[in-house]
Amino acid sequence: MTITIPEPLGERLTETAKRLGYGSVDEYIVDLVDAEEPTPLLGGSPTFSSREELESLLLEGIKSGKGIEADEQYWKQLREKIEKGTLRRAENHK
Repeated sequence: MTITIPEPLGERLTETAKRLGYGSVDEYIVDLVDAEEPTPLLGGSPTFSSREELESLLLEGIKSGKGIEADEQYWKQLREKIEKGTLRRAENHK
């Protein structure tokens, strides 16, 4: 299978694969796709034992207070934190 990735994303994948200790981007992508464990790039992915648990967590989030606006600046900063490996799971987004 061949997948074409835009150059800016390709550069990020290369840097991330290197930073995480993979021998190549191919190894990194295979590991991401085939992972049974949470991906190191995101610091762990949430898992849910049931649809009810997921719905309960979503409702808890909705009721937790005022949300944030996820504008282009928000996503830019989030991508930078992910690339640098500085993203914290329970971080306060201001």
